[in-house]
Amino acid sequence: MTVFWYLLLGHLLADFVFKDKDGFYGMSVKYCLWRGFVYFAVLSLCCYKYLELPWIDFSGIELGGLFSLGLAGLAYFVYAFLERKNERGRKALFLFAGRQFILLSVLFIIMPVIPFDGDFLHYIYGPDLLFVVNGSLIAGYVISELLINLSLTIDKPIDAKSLFDQRFHNMLLRVVLFLLIIIPGWFGVAVAAAAMAFLIKHGIFRDDKFYFYIGCALTLVFGLICKGIFHGIC
Repeated sequence: MTVFWYLLLGHLLADFVFKDKDGFYGMSVKYCLWRGFVYFAVLSLCCYKYLELPWIDFSGIELGGLFSLGLAGLAYFVYAFLERKNERGRKALFLFAGRQFILLSVLFIIMPVIPFDGDFLHYIYGPDLLFVVNGSLIAGYVISELLINLSLTIDKPIDAKSLFDQRFHNMLLRVVLFLLIIIPGWFGVAVAAAAMAFLIKHGIFRDDKFYFYIGCALTLVFGLICKGIFHGIC
């Protein structure tokens, strides 16, 4: 399951953080192809250390990491293409949720299974433990927040902007930055810096510049402290 959390992080980065437009409504086919490539590239970058593993191995069909992630990129292109003509309102929201579920299911299907080498303590207490545990806890919290938002608006006119309000957007962004920071090594820190530079340039998710940057800065500092304490002990 460790690889799935890297895939999920890549999904959040490609479909949420590194996104220069608000949705695909009315976008060209060329733009959808570009977003499919970005999705493939970000997933490959996040999972670079697992690409040599056998990914899909089913009924004699064996596919490597890059080819499997290429299928995920193709699925994302189809998702973006279908959303081009998506109507607004409640129906659009449930279609969006359904396509997100399909994309995450694709990631779950293609992910490789890391073989267990018999060292159970290392298996559960490896360098990725902080990342996996926090990812699991945070995912539960984000899903609960989403369900609460949905329950509060279930009997009202609804669209994506009313459900994924600015507070939810900013919370999810800080979650992604925190998970990037606590990845073992400095790869995640570099990606977090790139994400911040991208957001400063495009400014898609901020409503109040001062509080937005203060929240992101505190998240990065807290992530570095957790990273230093945990990996210093390990």
